[in-house]
This record gives sequence, structure tokens and C-alpha cells, in this order.
Amino acid sequence: MSFTCSFVESCPIGVAAVMALYLEAILLGILQGIAEFLPISSDGHLAVFGKLLGELLGTGSVNPEDDGRLFLMVIVLHLGSLATLLVVYWKDLVGLLHKPRLLGWIVLSTLVTGVLAIGFKKAFRDMFNSPTIAALGWLVTAGFLWWADRIRGTTLTLDQMGWKQAVGVGVLQALAPAPGVSRSGTTITAGLLTGLSRAEATRYSFLIAIPAICGAVVLELVKPLLGMLLKGQSAAEAFPGVVLNSTTIPPLIVGAVVSFLVGLLCLRWLIAFVVQRSLNSFIIYLVVMAVLTLLWQFLAPGLFVTA
Repeated sequence: MSFTCSFVESCPIGVAAVMALYLEAILLGILQGIAEFLPISSDGHLAVFGKLLGELLGTGSVNPEDDGRLFLMVIVLHLGSLATLLVVYWKDLVGLLHKPRLLGWIVLSTLVTGVLAIGFKKAFRDMFNSPTIAALGWLVTAGFLWWADRIRGTTLTLDQMGWKQAVGVGVLQALAPAPGVSRSGTTITAGLLTGLSRAEATRYSFLIAIPAICGAVVLELVKPLLGMLLKGQSAAEAFPGVVLNSTTIPPLIVGAVVSFLVGLLCLRWLIAFVVQRSLNSFIIYLVVMAVLTLLWQFLAPGLFVTA
């Protein structure tokens, strides 16, 4: 029994290869569900472990020119995280209707991020094929966390924040599309630097994650789909580098569902962990992961490639 290859239509793909796609999606979904809500960069983990699993499972070697597959998976997995945030924070989101000032700051942060990041859209996308860049991003995140962990005496609440906090958080969030640079790590650091307490900086970080993820989904998923529906574009034109069919789409959906469920189980515990504990454990973890990834890429880049 065989199926049409998900990435090269003329390439026959067996049941084992299809199962490898599902296994990859499930493992990356679990990773996304946990890493998205810790200051360790889920994008960095998906870039590195996506490459690693691609070599171990053979899913990344079906077509070397398929440079868009992993990036599309990252966007779809973030849909699961977005659903988690909407479920967990729905009361806060409804409450924003009665807090126009805070809602305005969230909009301002999002606009600042969008203006600064939109020009680097293609560059950020290309970075997902480089574990080396993700490793360097982890070192940048470790630096931000080291800085944040040494900030003391910040007490401002979200009701007391002003435009300086909103702009500062928006500026640093613009770095987050780069793999390895943690969105929550940079935004929490920005919040602390501008006077927010750690609990409030963390809360604000996750509130502005919702429009940030929505923006990425609209640009990278909704816009191409509208192009297919309204302009008659083919899937290959809308999603360059990826062939979407009955073989590739189901694993993407499974990955998003796994990301949602894992995030739902872990989110509140992970937030409490970030707020109450020292950031040193994350700093050590990021440095170790960065060093291991750099050693892998420079000394044995093909170590995990299966025959």
C-alpha cells in the first residue's frame, strides 16, 4: 500500500513514511504545547528538533528543496497554542472590554511589534531552516533572562502601566519571530525594565501573545488560503515549497490538536513556575541547548541522517 508523497507528488511514500509524519507532528506538538509558555523559545525548539526529527525519521529528506514545510508546521502548531490562550484567558479578554486603557496598550504594543517586524518577514522565515541561528537566538534569550532576573523592586500593575511599558514590550517582542529568541522572555524582560512586577509582566506577555500569534496566522496561513479561494491560486503558489494534500494536511491538524491539549494541561502551572522561580534554571538550560546544537551543526551536521 502506498500514498502520494507529501512533498514531491511523483514520489511514492509508504505507510511507514506516513506514520513518521504523524509521529513528527505529535512530538513537535507536545514540544510546542510546553515550550510556548516558558521563556525558552518554542520557535527555536521547533527549528532544532524539527531538523533533528527530519533526519531521524526521514521526513526532512524526502525533498531537500522543501524549505517551507517546517515553517508551515510551526504556524499551524501555534494555532493550538492560540486556542489554549483563548480558553484559559477568555475571562481576561472579556474583561478588556471594561478596561479600554489596558486594551489600548495591548493594541499599541502589537502595532509597534508589527511595524518593526514586518520588514523582516522573509528573513525570519528563512531562519527556520538553520539550527545554528536558533542556537544563537537561545544565547540572546539567556542574556535577556539574566538581565531580567537581576531587576528588583518593580511593582507597577497593568492598571498603572502607561505608553512607555507598552512601547518597550512591543519593541522587544519584534525580535521574537527569530527562532531561539523567546517572545515571553523578551516581553517579560521589557515589562520588568519599564517597572512592571514580574507577575504583571508575565500576565501582559501572555495577553499580547494572542494578537501576536493571530497576526502571524493571518499573514502566513489565512492570507494564502484567501489567495486560493479568491484569486484561484494553486496550493503550490499560495504555499511555496510545500505540497498540501490528503497525506500532509492530517498530520498538521493532529499536531495542532496535540499542541492545544498539552498547553491546556500545562499553561497555569508553567506560568506559576515562571513567576515564582528564579530564571537561572532557564538560563542554564538555554546555554546548554545552544552549545549542544552548535557542536552538532559544526562538528557533526549529518550525525542523525538515516540511510
